[in-house]
Amino acid sequence: MAVASLIPSGVRLCDVGTDHGFLPIKLVLEGHIPSAIAMDLRSGPLERASAHTKEYGLSDKIDVRLSDGLMEISPGEADCVSISGMGGLNIQGILNARSDVVSDLRFMVLQPQSDIEVVRQLVGEKGFQITREMAVLEDGKYYFAMLCENVSYSGVRKLSRTQAIFGPYLISQHDKVLYSYLDKEKRITEKIIDSLKYAEKNDRNLDRLQEAEDYLSIINEVLQKF
Repeated sequence: MAVASLIPSGVRLCDVGTDHGFLPIKLVLEGHIPSAIAMDLRSGPLERASAHTKEYGLSDKIDVRLSDGLMEISPGEADCVSISGMGGLNIQGILNARSDVVSDLRFMVLQPQSDIEVVRQLVGEKGFQITREMAVLEDGKYYFAMLCENVSYSGVRKLSRTQAIFGPYLISQHDKVLYSYLDKEKRITEKIIDSLKYAEKNDRNLDRLQEAEDYLSIINEVLQKF
């Protein structure tokens, strides 16, 4: 699990969208973290998370809470927040809704399912720096997770659009999974461009063609670094 491997040792974790609570249970059982708050918007999965917590004898170390995002946590209760399994715009909304909690964190571990560029840009806007990333290919689907460290606003290095789309750490490390993803995206984008060149010449298709050509240019820029 990419998210689990990015959680820093010894932190008090708040797992947002915990589902059945497997991430905090795993990390506490391994002694990787001392305690956690497991939060979910849905009562059904949260009840199962509570049952699993009791089953493993961790009720004194894992606090299970019904919460819409970060709404049921106070600043200072956690050192690290993990959010995975949801779209990037949802993650953006969760972090923006509780800027007081976010600014007090030491770390965030985020795995957006979409709109990754939005999340990477947001991290910097919140005073965090991406210090490590993982790309995973599982059952034909690519997953991207990032560890973000609070460096205060003065220490943030602004990302280029290329870095925001594909990840500064993954690019600098010449990540093999990223290379595979780039190769796939290049082939898909080239097919889109070819089809748009023969499509009806209206404003919408011309805009789509320009966007696809710009995206292909960024892909090729990153591929040249490998």
